[in-house]
Amino acid sequence: MKMLTRTLRYASGFALTALAANTAVALEGGTSSYLKGSRDFLGGIVPVEPGVYMRNDIAYYDGSVDRTLLSGKVQGKIEARLLVNLIRPTFVTPWELFGGTYAFGFTLPLVDAKLTGTLVRPKGTNEREEHQDGLGDAILTPVLLGWHNGNWHFNSNLSIWVPTGSYKDGRVLNTGKNYWSLSPQVGVTYLNPTTGWDFSATGVYLLNFENSATNYHSGDVLHFDFAAGRSLNKSFKIGVVGYALQQITGDSGEGATLGDLKARVYGFGPAATLTFPVGNTPVSVTGKYYKEFGAANTTEGDEAVVSISFKF
Repeated sequence: MKMLTRTLRYASGFALTALAANTAVALEGGTSSYLKGSRDFLGGIVPVEPGVYMRNDIAYYDGSVDRTLLSGKVQGKIEARLLVNLIRPTFVTPWELFGGTYAFGFTLPLVDAKLTGTLVRPKGTNEREEHQDGLGDAILTPVLLGWHNGNWHFNSNLSIWVPTGSYKDGRVLNTGKNYWSLSPQVGVTYLNPTTGWDFSATGVYLLNFENSATNYHSGDVLHFDFAAGRSLNKSFKIGVVGYALQQITGDSGEGATLGDLKARVYGFGPAATLTFPVGNTPVSVTGKYYKEFGAANTTEGDEAVVSISFKF
């Protein structure tokens, strides 16, 4: 199933996974708004056939962080669990723009998050648990363009993070980050239908704006996602996926009390896709697991994702 907008999976405004040998973290909450590894197999392909292409991602995180900033306060020794359900329709039109297929879409994230640890609250610091669930920050993709040249496929899009998630100044845990982000992205896929090989890569630049509640301005971040796999038959593909995150500009603003830091981390793991018919509709299910390494000034841990995609 060629479901193509590999836009973003959103992880709410706090650090999610285990921090290895770091005493401070860059980016408010310790994480980027762009969920690492959001683009995978066929990441450079926009379908030629018009229609509504649906993708549902379910991501689970379980880990800890030694030190981070949440709602303007330094928190320590946090255990975090997060379940995110992302509803991601993409509308492929019959129109062309700049010689490419024009499409658009959005991502609606539903977040269920829990923190346990030593939390700083208005009435003092104590050991307790925080839980929040609800809508996260929506992501709009008003422009998605795709081009094709033989086995090569390319796309480019612009995505906008809108602070629609719940956010309350001073609350330790929120489902939104309370700031806007702008992200141009480019993707490429080499897909050989004869051999079944798929090599895909995507570059993402995330331009963050300031959180007005905390006066924290997270720096700009460069993401690189890749996937390599081979279809063993018409129903099953197996391969590997990975990503790299490099913060380009340091954090700034009055709220960045941990200093001008830059984040870096890498992730790698296995992936597989199973495609099967439901009535007359092909449905694809992709499973991915990432193990992070090489972290500096950011979180490091594990991520497991199951994605279901189909066309209306």
